Amino acid sequence: MELSEVLTPITHQTLLERLNAAPIPLDSANFCAPATHVLVEWQKYWLELPKCYFLRVGTENLRPIAGSLFSLQFENRLGLSRIQPFDADGHALTDPLYVEVVSQKFPSFAAHISFYHSLLDDLFARGVHLPFHVSSSTSQRVGEALRPPTPLFVYHFLRQHGHALSNAGDIIQAQPLRRLTDQPRQVPLGAVSDVDVDVLLQIVETPEELTRAPHLSIANYMNGYVPQRVWQRLSVETLDTPENRFVRYFLEIIHQEAGNLLGEPWWQSVPEQTQQQIIEIIGRIGNHLRHPMYSEIGRMTHLPFQSRVLLRREGYRQLRELWQLFQDARRPLFQALQEAIEARDVAQLYEIWAFFALVEEISAALKIDPVINLSTTVEEGLQHGAIAHFGPKYCLAYNCWRMGYSGRLHPDFMWLVDGVPEVILDAKFRLDRPPSGGDPNGTTPEAKARVDDLYKMHAYRDALGVRAAIVVYPGDRTLFYDIAAQESNDRTIEDILMGSFAGIGSICLKPQNCSSDV
Repeated sequence: MELSEVLTPITHQTLLERLNAAPIPLDSANFCAPATHVLVEWQKYWLELPKCYFLRVGTENLRPIAGSLFSLQFENRLGLSRIQPFDADGHALTDPLYVEVVSQKFPSFAAHISFYHSLLDDLFARGVHLPFHVSSSTSQRVGEALRPPTPLFVYHFLRQHGHALSNAGDIIQAQPLRRLTDQPRQVPLGAVSDVDVDVLLQIVETPEELTRAPHLSIANYMNGYVPQRVWQRLSVETLDTPENRFVRYFLEIIHQEAGNLLGEPWWQSVPEQTQQQIIEIIGRIGNHLRHPMYSEIGRMTHLPFQSRVLLRREGYRQLRELWQLFQDARRPLFQALQEAIEARDVAQLYEIWAFFALVEEISAALKIDPVINLSTTVEEGLQHGAIAHFGPKYCLAYNCWRMGYSGRLHPDFMWLVDGVPEVILDAKFRLDRPPSGGDPNGTTPEAKARVDDLYKMHAYRDALGVRAAIVVYPGDRTLFYDIAAQESNDRTIEDILMGSFAGIGSICLKPQNCSSDV
């Protein structure tokens, strides 16, 4: 790109001219907001920005490669991003410029948006039907994060634990915790039951409460006066305890987040029976919150997890356990999904979608209903993503890691038999498509897995000692190579996972209703 003359000050127009960025089409402008222009992944952009000390791209700070010349390239980053120049003092030289980064594998911006919608629709359609099982480690976590959960997590949480949550509320409502507390009050003289030093001091310090009463014997000791009202500590039962404040807070959070589900675009894909069950649970929680007991309970200021009541008392104990499970909203599968949706990160969405799609294909092949466990461990914490169990023998692990003889490796998916890894599957939102210019019929050439991705499967197979390593990608051609160097296209996912195939290969997986342009 030819360098422009020095322009001062730097403006959005300056950045756009140097990037040669195309505007987002009008029919997609609202959907892509706040992005206003389009950039292409892997394409190198050159920017001459005098007085710019560093360029913030997303969350990274880029330094000039020479003078005030910056080289910008989006590698494996799709979706919403921002670009902002800063001076040497760290002051922004202009407001952030928001751009939409699209993949080169799409022939047009419309095809990119179409694939995104197809991917998201199919992902939610699968996600709301798969039987997620949310579990937690037995250790107590400290410093619980009060971040909002993702809608899909709330849906699966209510499917699995909604009735237990409501039943715990019923138990608490029937026998709520009450504590005796001292409440200081001014009572009539005839209601006084206790006199101590504090009471006598209060009488002396509030002479306005004294009145003449010579007929009372006590007045003989007070020059003919007696107090009209006397300060007393009264023992009163109260529901406003830290434990009840926690109950109210948890029920309010669940009720609010559950109510938001009904407005989600994928809600109509939920089976009608499941919809009715969740609506019933929302109603029951709402009835709990309208009970008079909650009108005298204040707002929670801290989580009272050291309370013996929350550890042992029926109803409270169950809610404490459910709260810990609810904190699994921070787990990577759902949190990564929410962040990918917000950033329109097609590559990340494709990886999560591939997990859902593989689970369904494996379930159909083995004729075993999966149970997807979202547990973490003390050692791995949030490193662990999800495990789909197919009976006691088989499982597909997502977002896992394994030590190879050369170091730690992070394949996307790992197929385990009796706990031993046998097959690696790695999702790649990349492909190779030959140019169509040489085709006399004008048809679109088949897209294949990239050669360097197949090379990576060799590395996985060698380093981890597994039987096979497979690329999962949104192309057109499924291809396998066994160790005898025999190419074969006629293998199914069941052949790869349950058979004796040893080698590498690629499986094409695309969302339903996806355009063939990808």
